[in-house]
Amino acid sequence: MLNDPREFFAKLNDPRRQNKNLYHPLENVIFIALTAFICGYNDWVSVEDFAKRTGRV
Repeated sequence: MLNDPREFFAKLNDPRRQNKNLYHPLENVIFIALTAFICGYNDWVSVEDFAKRTGRV
């Protein structure tokens, strides 16, 4: 069993360009998006708002 669901996503390869400044690990981006969509946020502006209000960004 996973103590932190982000551990599962941490095993994924990050397809983003590695020479850019990446402010957030891929596992955090996926976890925030998934949690926001489960909570009913259905567009990226709402997901960003959700992340900011929950202190994840």
